[in-house]
Amino acid sequence: MQCPEVNDFPAPGSLFNVENFQGALQSNSSKVDDFHYNHLLTVIIPDSQKSVGNYFDSVLENEVFYKVNDLVLEDLADPSFISSFVRNGKLTLLSINTRIDCDNCIGVTPNGKLYLSINKETYQCLGLEGVTSHFTKTLGNKFFVCIDLADEKLLSNKKKLRRLKSRLKILKPFTVLLSWEPPKEDVCPSSIAKYFSEVGYNVKQCVPALHSHTANVRIPGIQFPAVDKLDVSTFVEWLGMVSLSCDLEQDEQQYLSSYFGPDTDCEDVKPVRCFRLRGFFTSTSIIQHIENIMSQFKDEPVNWIAVYVQGFSDSPVAWGNQEHHYFANGDNGYVLIFQKDRGIIYKHQCSRKMYK
Repeated sequence: MQCPEVNDFPAPGSLFNVENFQGALQSNSSKVDDFHYNHLLTVIIPDSQKSVGNYFDSVLENEVFYKVNDLVLEDLADPSFISSFVRNGKLTLLSINTRIDCDNCIGVTPNGKLYLSINKETYQCLGLEGVTSHFTKTLGNKFFVCIDLADEKLLSNKKKLRRLKSRLKILKPFTVLLSWEPPKEDVCPSSIAKYFSEVGYNVKQCVPALHSHTANVRIPGIQFPAVDKLDVSTFVEWLGMVSLSCDLEQDEQQYLSSYFGPDTDCEDVKPVRCFRLRGFFTSTSIIQHIENIMSQFKDEPVNWIAVYVQGFSDSPVAWGNQEHHYFANGDNGYVLIFQKDRGIIYKHQCSRKMYK
């Protein structure tokens, strides 16, 4: 027999935020720049004769990231590594094949912060200052540690640096994905791969996986600037249905429940192209891709173009330095809908609910 109180537990809430912007996205980059770990980039283009397939082919050639197997965290605190890749350029690094709710996870953000999301046993052995996880303060079985590798005092204080290296050595090796943006154009981003290879690591060069399809649907419109959050949410839901190749036909007789999309004055069925890239993208590269797409369609008579960006489920931080979790709904991401030089940013942040 099912306990009747089970149905009394409310579902964890999600935070949805709608913002309008005007002009180039680069000048509004602060809205998305602090979303460091991007896994999925989906671009939806309705009813356009312009070909963008060549652009996405070039993305596969130029959007390179690296996989390093069995990385010992002690090497991230090496003075030569900090000087070359943490304090110069922007390093983005994330552990993979680890689960944020029960495993140890690590990440380095472009501002030089090393984040550790670790269990109680590891924290007690680590000997570094941290805080109890926001989500398990009562249980106390998960801890969050932040280390500023870009701190100028860290390199000058050899005793502190030696202690940090000895503490990080306690952690088991991680398999990580990483990308490095050099401070100058004449410096090759692959320098970091060469560095790890020369110190004995197995480094693999990776590129995003591309999938595309075309859907023939009735295309709804959206108001710029957005004034109704519910209308934007309904439109974003429709975009999700299109990107997943769902059946959008409204057949009330076939199913007890059917999906009904946003209202549209368009009776004609028109093509909508969807391009989906899976990989490891920095916030800088995401902004560049969006800017390039906006530039290509600046003079095109399209009603709108949508870009969906989804983060990694098991990253130690999500937005900025905000701790991430995956107990119930750990998906974080945003949808950008634009028309020429104006647009809407629809953010989805997972629940900040504290578990007892």
